[in-house]
Amino acid sequence: MDGYRFTRMKVLQTTIHWSCLQTKALRCKARAVTNNDLQGTIRRYVNYHNHPPSMRRRQHGDLQRIKEDRMTVKSKKQ
Repeated sequence: MDGYRFTRMKVLQTTIHWSCLQTKALRCKARAVTNNDLQGTIRRYVNYHNHPPSMRRRQHGDLQRIKEDRMTVKSKKQ
């Protein structure tokens, strides 16, 4: 969705719960819930990403740079 990648977390009878692929690595809070049917209609979308969308696989060292950039932004706000 919107260029972000999600992973399926839980499948229930009528819904599927998804979380951002960067949930563990970057503690991203974005989530989605879709209908568990052929259409997969989005029922809920929490668009709270703390990183830009990624259309490619990260290269070695990219994750560390993203984390450092986030820490720099946080320290400037304090």
